[in-house]
Amino acid sequence: MTSDRRPRLADVFPGLVSDIVQALSVEGAAESFTTTFKNLLFYGRCPSCGPRCLLTAPLGTPSPAMTVVEREGEPIALLSLDVDPAGKTIVTITHVEVVDGRHLGGRPDVRDRRVDDRGASGTDRPTAKA
Repeated sequence: MTSDRRPRLADVFPGLVSDIVQALSVEGAAESFTTTFKNLLFYGRCPSCGPRCLLTAPLGTPSPAMTVVEREGEPIALLSLDVDPAGKTIVTITHVEVVDGRHLGGRPDVRDRRVDDRGASGTDRPTAKA
């Protein structure tokens, strides 16, 4: 857990993060980008996109850019990115949309926070049955 009590995405979905980091490494992503990805906080699931969209920044954070993460030529995730006004530097990864059909139950011992339309955290709930 982090100091603001949000888990890292890697704490909730370790297999997903491992797969994406491995795919990013194969694609030649900078080590700083993969390190950033491994340390993203988990803000819950997007209330408007559905359960496969995992927020890694507060709801409403701009995300004008997107990149596809592929494994063996097949997309596994879409990363939405907030970029600087010039569009040349990534500020943060705002959410991860999982597109490879995997089960996203998450770790049952780590809490998933619901996020309402205003971006405020709602009640904590388990991501899967213990």
